[in-house]
Amino acid sequence: MKKVLIAILAVVALASCSNEETPQGVKYPILFGSTDTRAVAGLDNLKDGFRVYAFVQGNAGSTSFAKDVVYNADNRVWAFESPEYWIPDTDYYFKAFYPAQLTAGTLAVDNTVTDDSVQNFTITNFDITEQEDIMVASATASVEAGASAPTNGSVVNLNFQHLLACVVIELKSDIDDVMVERVTLQEVSDRETCNSGSWSSSSNQTASLYYEEDTALTEELKDITGGGFLVIPEQRDITLIIETTQKDYEVELSIHWLPGKKYTYTAEIKQNDIVFADAPGVAVWDSESATGSVIIK
Repeated sequence: MKKVLIAILAVVALASCSNEETPQGVKYPILFGSTDTRAVAGLDNLKDGFRVYAFVQGNAGSTSFAKDVVYNADNRVWAFESPEYWIPDTDYYFKAFYPAQLTAGTLAVDNTVTDDSVQNFTITNFDITEQEDIMVASATASVEAGASAPTNGSVVNLNFQHLLACVVIELKSDIDDVMVERVTLQEVSDRETCNSGSWSSSSNQTASLYYEEDTALTEELKDITGGGFLVIPEQRDITLIIETTQKDYEVELSIHWLPGKKYTYTAEIKQNDIVFADAPGVAVWDSESATGSVIIK
């Protein structure tokens, strides 16, 4: 299993804002920055932005806000689209989501934060056929009353993790001229509900996910899923169908997929049969193991 890559946050100084723009004497905005995460490969993959929900608890009481975060190419950091400035001696609880605008389901965040700093969230009616990746990160942060310049405590550390799983099928064959034409996962869960990272069935609906592209097989294993399917973590029986120029193969799989994991199923096509490895390879779905269509674009 590949080592989990933890987000590395850089402290970046920005020009001071005027006193008129700055509440309670703090002279710098809340920033986010990352060189890598366990979820995506490289800095470019988060540049489309993400959405951060914040619960703020201080002397004046409790407030909350939700804003999109955008990338600043000059400073290589992320900041709220409309600036949000640090209030000293105030506890902030952050919950960040990628993408900023979820199209495959409906997101609701509860900003009632308990003593363990948990912000519950719910994603309802998630449609896996959209193949939309979802990542989430949590953080707590605060600054001291006398702070006058950015410090390690003023930059929010976010370690994004996948809420879905990734499934890859790899094939090989020493038979001449075998071409894979289509791969289908049948009877995977379709519309589901995610409560703070735990998935549960909201209906009895299932879906078929497919990847269709001619791929010539060789004696070396090849990914025939274009980088992998995004799937809802679940435990059930599904059907895998592989259509080739030689014949079609239908295999029943008993699966137990977990969030943030990448599952690689390997098999060899022989004369009139397909032989799978006893168990899939399982890896943390991180920047080293994420490839192809599952990388955020």
